[in-house]
Parts: sequence; C-alpha cells; structure tokens
Amino acid sequence: MACDPTAQGVAGLRVTTHTSSPREGAFMTTSPLPIKNDSSAIHDEPGEQDAASAESADVIQLYQHSKRPGWGLALRVRERDGRHDVQFEDGQLRTIAPDFMHLLLPVDRPADETRLALQNLTAMSGMAMARSERNNESETRTITLDEQVAWFLEQYADGFVADQWATKMRGAGQKKRAKAHRDPAIAQAQKLLGADQLDQLLEQLRGDEIVERALTVMRGTSLISAAQRRPLEGLDPQRYGLFGRALRDLLYGDQ
Repeated sequence: MACDPTAQGVAGLRVTTHTSSPREGAFMTTSPLPIKNDSSAIHDEPGEQDAASAESADVIQLYQHSKRPGWGLALRVRERDGRHDVQFEDGQLRTIAPDFMHLLLPVDRPADETRLALQNLTAMSGMAMARSERNNESETRTITLDEQVAWFLEQYADGFVADQWATKMRGAGQKKRAKAHRDPAIAQAQKLLGADQLDQLLEQLRGDEIVERALTVMRGTSLISAAQRRPLEGLDPQRYGLFGRALRDLLYGDQ
C-alpha cells in the first residue's frame, strides 16, 4: 500500500491510495483518529505546517462492502468490544462483527473525491452517534394492560365480535388469505397437525414430516415471527421425533 502525497486529508490526516488492486481482508492496523468536519481543513495547496502534520498523522482508508455495494463508501469510525462501527454513504452507521470485517474491501478514489467522501462520512457518523447516545439515554416505557385494552377498544368498539375485527384479523368474507387472517391459519393447522395425522406420522417414524408441517403452519401466519421459527428450522434431525411427540402432547394431551 502506498500513500499518494498529492492526496490531502481532512484535519491533517492523510488518505491512502493503492497502487495495486485491494486485497480482501486488508485493514488498518489502528483505528482512525476522529476527523474534524471543517472545510477550512481541506487545502488544494497545503502549507509547510500541513505537510509536517500529515507526515505524523495516522492513515485513513475508505472501504466498500463487497456484498452490499449499494451502501456506498464506508469509513471505520470506532471499535467497541471487538465490534466495529462503520459509517456508510447511505447514511447508516452499522456495527459489524469481527467475523464479517473481511467483507469490507479497501477502495481507491481520486484525491478530491476521497476528501469529499471523508468530509461527508465524518459528518454523518457524528450525527448518527449523537442519535445513538440519545436513544441509549432514553427510558423504555412499558404500555400497561389497561392502556392496551383502551387502544384496542378505540380501534374495535365491539371488541372481538366487531365486524372490522372479523374482516381484518379473522379473514371473514375475504377471497384472498393474508398472514394476519386467523381463521385460515387455524383451519390449516387442524388439517396438517390433527391428532390422527400426528399419530400416524409418529408410528411411521416421520418426525421430519411433522417438523415440515409445523413450519408450514408457522410460516403462513403473522402470529409467529421469523425469529421465533428459527430454532425449529435449525433443529437437529435426530430430535425430530422428540419434537413430534412433544407437539402431539402439547396439542392433544391424552386424547
């Protein structure tokens, strides 16, 4: 990696440009120093003082995510507990774990483009970190049960028997099923996970089919999130039978 002496940095920091193609996984050995977002620190013709400070300043490198080029250029802002906060040109300050840092590849840009990118990214990161600090300081407020009931009755004055609830949430009279519709989800669960079906599959040692049917039901409703499905999707196949018996007992008990 070689430094282009014509590439002037921001606030006395130099910008690196590569004379060869970037290598995947190549990173700075030290975290970048904070960059002052001050246009007066950018000079086309640096003076002797600027040149002297540039010689002793840390090198700053721009990156681009190899899998998400649409995020734009990136600047490493800080490291916390082994994780890196990286500011991208799309305005997002993203935290990247060490195992994924190899996806950030060094990039070369003309000196003037690099100076402008550094200035913009520094300004973005400052605002993003300020928002993060405010969010951390704010207290999370828990909505009480009475408040939840009051909100529900504002939306559906007749409660669960309201026509709006039956149409929107239960799917009454709807030709096309939506994930929010409860009645189709219940009907599908009864069809795929009935007591007789589960007993037959358990007898045939088809725990894999029980897992697949359960996932089909779960994926068809908004009542269960992707995160809640994930443990079952990653279940060890050797435990499919145990899951099938547990599901049968949960749904039907001794029936």
